[in-house]
Amino acid sequence: PCALGLATPTAIIVGVGKGAEYGILIKNAEALEKLAGVDTVVFDKTGTITKGKPEVTDVVVLDQNFDNQKIIQLAASVENKSEHPLAQAITDKARRASVALEQTQDFLALEGVGVKAKINGREIYIHKPQGESNTQISALQAQGKTVVVVEVDNKQAGLIGISDILKAEVKEAIVGLHKRG
Repeated sequence: PCALGLATPTAIIVGVGKGAEYGILIKNAEALEKLAGVDTVVFDKTGTITKGKPEVTDVVVLDQNFDNQKIIQLAASVENKSEHPLAQAITDKARRASVALEQTQDFLALEGVGVKAKINGREIYIHKPQGESNTQISALQAQGKTVVVVEVDNKQAGLIGISDILKAEVKEAIVGLHKRG
């Protein structure tokens, strides 16, 4: 009994220390004991299993007067004045595609909704879906993507799907966890 009384705390301290070396922080010995009964693990995806940097994954043209490049150009031109992470994803997409941005006038950020500006006299409104019933919006959202609507002069021109991409090693890690039960 004496050896067990000494060995158990020592093993816990060594285990907690070893876990910390791998970035696993354990609150206390009781939490470690309860870990033996865990059968489900839930991850906070942003930055844990994803890159933590949203990227444009889809561009959907709704008005045939526009193409994918023009949708990105209009959205990035307006979003270029915003510091929102989704705005950054759109401007990054334009930069990677070497899309030249247009000059904007009368920029207006509508908190929690979107942004507006004028380009060559046309009003461009970039916003989250606001009750629109569109199967393309629903399909993108069902894939876990954030959808941004691009309107030109009060008419939907396109949709942009944005997602936080999984880290390359995540699938292998999750398969490994499944194999270990």
